[in-house]
Amino acid sequence: MKRLMTIVCMIGFLVLNLGGASGSDVDDLRYPELNEFTLPPIHKAEMENGVRLRVVRTDKLPLVDIRVLVDGGSVHDPLEKVGLASMTAGLMRIGGTEKWTGDELDLFLDRLGINLDVQAADDYFVVTVSCLHKDLDTAVSALAQVLRSPRFAKDKVDEMRTRLSSSIARRNDEPNGIADREFSRVIYGKDSPFAAVLEYAHLAAIKHADLQACYQRFFAPGNMLVGVAGPVDLAEVKTVFQRHFGDWSHKADVPAYPEVKPNPAEARVFLVEKSDLNQSTIHIGHLGTLRDLNVEPAQKVFNAIFSQGMSSRLFSRVRTKMGLTYGVGGGIETEERHPGKTAFFTFTKSGSTIKAIRAILEEVKKIRAEEVTAEELSEAKDYFINSFVFQFSSPAQILNRELSREFYGLPEGYLQRMMDQIKNVTPADVLAVAKEFLHPDQFRILIVGKEADMDGNLSELGEVKKVDITIPPPPMEETIPEATPESLARGAAVIKQAFGTVYKGYRDLKTLRTVADMKMSVPQGTFDVTLETVTRFPDQRYTAMTIMGMKMETVINKDKGIIRRMGQSQSLPQEQVEAGRFGSMYHMANHADEYHFQYLKPVTVDGAPYDVVYVTPVDGKDRWRKLYFNRNNGRLEIEEQVSQMPGSAGVAREINSDFREVSGIPFAFKSVSKIKDKTVAEVTVKKVEVNSAVDESLFSLE
Repeated sequence: MKRLMTIVCMIGFLVLNLGGASGSDVDDLRYPELNEFTLPPIHKAEMENGVRLRVVRTDKLPLVDIRVLVDGGSVHDPLEKVGLASMTAGLMRIGGTEKWTGDELDLFLDRLGINLDVQAADDYFVVTVSCLHKDLDTAVSALAQVLRSPRFAKDKVDEMRTRLSSSIARRNDEPNGIADREFSRVIYGKDSPFAAVLEYAHLAAIKHADLQACYQRFFAPGNMLVGVAGPVDLAEVKTVFQRHFGDWSHKADVPAYPEVKPNPAEARVFLVEKSDLNQSTIHIGHLGTLRDLNVEPAQKVFNAIFSQGMSSRLFSRVRTKMGLTYGVGGGIETEERHPGKTAFFTFTKSGSTIKAIRAILEEVKKIRAEEVTAEELSEAKDYFINSFVFQFSSPAQILNRELSREFYGLPEGYLQRMMDQIKNVTPADVLAVAKEFLHPDQFRILIVGKEADMDGNLSELGEVKKVDITIPPPPMEETIPEATPESLARGAAVIKQAFGTVYKGYRDLKTLRTVADMKMSVPQGTFDVTLETVTRFPDQRYTAMTIMGMKMETVINKDKGIIRRMGQSQSLPQEQVEAGRFGSMYHMANHADEYHFQYLKPVTVDGAPYDVVYVTPVDGKDRWRKLYFNRNNGRLEIEEQVSQMPGSAGVAREINSDFREVSGIPFAFKSVSKIKDKTVAEVTVKKVEVNSAVDESLFSLE
C-alpha cells in the first residue's frame, strides 16, 4: 500500500507600514549598510592521539552541542555492498555497545535528555550530541562507548536491514526522489559511487564482518574532528575528552577518494514513464566542476541572477510570465572533492512539459549571449551581503561552518573574503561564468512523467532513452538451478495435473468475490484491516481495503487501473497492473503458455510431502513465484514470492490452511504470511462467492 500523500501549504504575509512625509516614493528609499559583526573565537587543541578539538563558548543557555566529523562516508562503499556506510552508522547508534544493549542505551540517554545520533554522508560520518552542561561528562562517556566499542548486535542488524529494505520499497513513491536519483545516474553513471542506488541484493551481501571492517577502517581518534559549542572553555572540553578518549590509540585506514569518470552520453533525453502522474518533474544539466575559490563569487552571483530566488530569470520567465510551475531553480553546483552538477529543475503539468524545457533552454542561451543588467547585479549582491550575517545566527552554526571549512581544507576567513569579492563582481564576470560553466550542447534532460499527455514528441528535443526504475526483487535465499527441458516438462506436468483435477474450476471461472479480515504487522505496529475483492475474469478487479476507518479502493479494468482514497484518485502504474495478473490461479489455468513452470524438487514440510514448482514469465521480466503442491491431496498449500507488504521487504512464505470447497474449488480460509519466520500478515476469509452477479460500476475508472 503506497503511503498517503500529505500536502502542507505554507503561506506567508509580509505587511510593511511606511510612515513619514506625504508624497514619499518607496523607490527612493535607501538602506544603510549593515553594521559589522564579530565572530566569536574558535579555540583549538589537539590530543596526543590525534583527536582535534574546536570550541566556541557561549553562555546564553546551559546547553552543549557536540559535532564529530569522521573522514569516510558512503563514497567508499564497495560497488556490491552499497549502503555499508549507512548501515554501519545506523548500527553504531542502535546496535548497542560493550556496556549497553541498544535498548539500554536508548533508556539511559532518554532519562537524561541527551540526544546522540550517527549518520553517514557522502564524504564523512557525522556524530552529533546535545546535552545539558551539567551532563557533559556523562554525554561524552556515552559518545565514547558508541565510537569505541559498538556491538553490532544481530537483532539490531536485522532491524536495520528491515528499515533500509523499507526505504528501497518506497523509493519510487515520490517523483522528486526519482528525478534526483536517476539524474545523478545520468550525469555520473550508474556504477559511480556518486550515484549509487541501494538494492536488496546489496543488503543481502553485507555481513557482520563487513560492518566491523567498515567501523575499524574509519573510526579512530586521528580521524576525528570534534566541535563543541556551549558554556564551556577549551580546558574543560579537553579534560573531559582526555578522560574518555585519551587511551584510544586505534589508527584509521581511509582509502583514496574515488575519481569521477566521464559518463558517455547514451541520449539527450531520458524518460521515466510514470503513467499515474499528471505532471512532469524535469532536470536539465551536465557534469559540473570542483570548487574554485577564485571564481566562486561570480558563480554565486550568476546563480542568484539566473536560477535562485523569486527574482531570478528562470522564476520570472517560467513561473511569473508563463505560469507553468510553482517552482524552478538550480544552478552551478560545485563540490570540494569531486565535480558537482550544473543543473536546473522544475515541475509542470504534463501538457506543458516541452514548453517549460524550451523556456529554460532559451534563458540559458540568453544569459550566455549578453551581460546581465546593473539592476540584476545590484539585487544579487545585496542579497548575499545582507543575508551573510544569518549564516552565523547561533554558536552551533558558527562551529559547524568552521568544522566544514577545516574538514575540506578551505582557508580561514574565506567566507568573509568571498563577501568582499562579491561586491566587486561585474556583469562581464557573470557573462564569463555563463560561457565557461554552461554548455547547452552537453545538457542531458531527465523527465519523470506520463509521455502520452505531454505537449509534443520528446524526440524534438533529441534522442530519447526510456529509464527503467523497476526495483529488483530481493535475491532468493536458495540458488535456483538452471532450467532444463526435463525440469520444465515435469513442472508443466504438475501444473497441468493441478488445473485438470483439484483446480479445474478455475478454467471456467466468471466472477469471484471474497471478504476477509487481516492483521497486518508493519514497523509502525499491528493493524486490523478489512478486505473485499471482486473479480470479473479475465481482466477486471476491484479491491477495497479499510484500515482505521479509512478506505482505499484499487480498480483494474483491462490494461488500466486507479487508486481512490480520501475522495481523490490517481492512475495505477502500469507495472502494478501487470504484476497483479502474474501468477494468479486464473491466469495460470488459462494462459499457461505465458509461463515457465520449472520443477525444483520434492520436499517435506511439517511431515507433508510437496512438489515445488518455480514459476517465471516467458517474457523474461524479473518476477517469480514458488508453488508447493501437496502430493497427497493436490492442493496449493504454500506459496513464496517477494513480499508486497508495506515496510516488510524480503521473500514472504504464505501458508494456507482451513480449505473449504466452494463450487468445487478448494479455497484456503486461513493464511499466514511470514518473512524469515516473522509473521507479517494473518488473513481470515469470511465469505467466498463464485460466479455470482457483480456490480458493473465497481470497475469504473471514472
